Amino acid sequence: MASLLRLLNGTVDLIFDDFSITGSWTYLEGQKVAFDVIELQTQCISKDLLSRIQKQKPRSCRFRGSQEGTTEDISFQACSNLPQWAIWWLEGLSVSAFPESTSKTAFTLLLPTTEGFILRSDIFETRLKTSVRVQKIWSHCEIYDRFHGITSPTLGLLTKLEPLLARSVCGVLFEPGPGGEVGNNCDVLLDRLSLPLFMKTQLERKRIAIVDGGFNLEFQRDLFTAVTGLGVDIVVLDRQGHWLQKMDSHHLIEEFLPVDLRIDDGLPERLVAAVRASEHQIHGITTMSDSYLCPTAVAAEMLGLPTSPADSFRVCVDKHSTRKLIPLPHVQYPSVPDNGSEDIDAAKSPNYPVILKPSQGGGSLGVFLVKSSAEQSEATEKIQKLGKDVTIEPYIDGPEVDVNIVIQDGQVSFWEVSDNLPSTAEGFPTQFSAKSWTETGNIFPSSLSQDEINSLKEYSTACILKLGFRWGVFHCEARVHNSSSKYQFSEDGWPHLISHKKSDETREEIAMIEINARPPGFTSSAGSACAYGVDYCALQLMAAIRDNDRFQALSVPYSQSPSGWWECAFVPVEKGGVFRPSIMFAELLVTSPKLMKHVYHWITFFQDGDTIQDPNVTGKTFWAAWFVVFSTQSREHLDNTVAALRSSLKFSVI
Repeated sequence: MASLLRLLNGTVDLIFDDFSITGSWTYLEGQKVAFDVIELQTQCISKDLLSRIQKQKPRSCRFRGSQEGTTEDISFQACSNLPQWAIWWLEGLSVSAFPESTSKTAFTLLLPTTEGFILRSDIFETRLKTSVRVQKIWSHCEIYDRFHGITSPTLGLLTKLEPLLARSVCGVLFEPGPGGEVGNNCDVLLDRLSLPLFMKTQLERKRIAIVDGGFNLEFQRDLFTAVTGLGVDIVVLDRQGHWLQKMDSHHLIEEFLPVDLRIDDGLPERLVAAVRASEHQIHGITTMSDSYLCPTAVAAEMLGLPTSPADSFRVCVDKHSTRKLIPLPHVQYPSVPDNGSEDIDAAKSPNYPVILKPSQGGGSLGVFLVKSSAEQSEATEKIQKLGKDVTIEPYIDGPEVDVNIVIQDGQVSFWEVSDNLPSTAEGFPTQFSAKSWTETGNIFPSSLSQDEINSLKEYSTACILKLGFRWGVFHCEARVHNSSSKYQFSEDGWPHLISHKKSDETREEIAMIEINARPPGFTSSAGSACAYGVDYCALQLMAAIRDNDRFQALSVPYSQSPSGWWECAFVPVEKGGVFRPSIMFAELLVTSPKLMKHVYHWITFFQDGDTIQDPNVTGKTFWAAWFVVFSTQSREHLDNTVAALRSSLKFSVI
């Protein structure tokens, strides 16, 4: 079991010309982790003292050991610049300054004890940033630099700390607290950083072609962050005039290759031609888009690049083919095309309610909950206007979930289950009358029974392997029929997942709705990263070049995951018109700061005066906003916090 053992401790003085800051220091030796820790604790400084610190440079730092007469002085006077660790510490003192406070601030330095190359250059930021205990993070890791592990000092004896401090790779400032106890902060580090931080062999710089550059920069931010942190280069293949081609994107991508991305039989050949025309060697090719999964896999096979079988993608992206291989439980009729043919009796007169959706596509695009023949005709017409064949399936009663699974060489290396909230068609509160099948949010972790969660994992894994996949990140959508949990709507209209006693002892049944052979969308991926520390976008990149070691290491979640309760919440817009916001997140920061402290991130997709296309015409799903909320207390507290936020947001579409 990973731990940090106290080896040395004492007092520390940061000495300026006419004053000093006194605190305590502790050296902790890492056990079964790749780092030791030096923690510096001081009282939170006043704003008056802060202004004095900002005007002068410290002269030295004096460490006294717990044994009498053991002292080490580190002078800064001969240095033109302060050492990096001292700069971080001073910045930490400034960040945690208070006008009047008896709180203590804890600044922690991480010292590598393992020789090798960092897993990803921003690994400390990505793993620590979502902790409510962490106030600020500093690091200076380069992906291709070799790190030499330090040797821990002898128990109880003050050693030369200066060379050890100079080898620190990360500084972490923890939120001020009354006790400032070392052990509590160590728990955070052990939880978040108990994974292989260093690779033994030097990394070879590789280049990955990405098919489909995405809608805009905000939607692709996680991708570009992962690219930089992993030290890979990317080449983007997309249509002429794409936003990445129009802007100065050299800091994001190495090359843009214009390609006709029309989905036809010639697309794989066009992708191959573009890759071969590149001035750079390409080591892998991948996509995050359902539309291009199959053509990209075919292109990879033609280029001799790593990929799962193209035939597996063909079945996966076509809902008819998937349903033949993976049927729904207790279905009285197969999933069939509703194309108006009189000989398809099941499609003509199903047992309502049913789900109508396109045979290919994602994001709940063109999905309808149908309760009558008139509604079926109307939904069929809307889907066909999108140029799609129609799939008709029974509506499966029971909670809906996302099951995200990471598979390496046919073995599950990570998995998690989150709860999908009811759609607007199922009664989720909305100010619009359309009541379309619009996603409203998902919550991490799932609150289903552990038996049902285990069944979801086992069944989803079996389905993925049955399709022929052995590598990759998979986003499954399922429902649990005859579940021991159900959604109950409170008096104010908001849904809450509760346990209930089933009328019989019938075992739950898993209804697999979709298997997507790619990471979840950026919104759900953000929730998974917050709750578990696993970056699906980074894993997709590593899978594209079959970087086995880093794929395995990056699949390791927090040791105490999930970290609290998280919700990715969507604010749907179900009509077209002009967007008119009155109270959004910027206003809530001023009027409701206590409520907003639970909001980790938010995006407002439209500005005042923007025109929103009618979803009933375009078939595209729109949201006014998306936000991520956390609670360290309970699922109930999370539900109530999100409900309060949703009720506070005010806008209209006219």
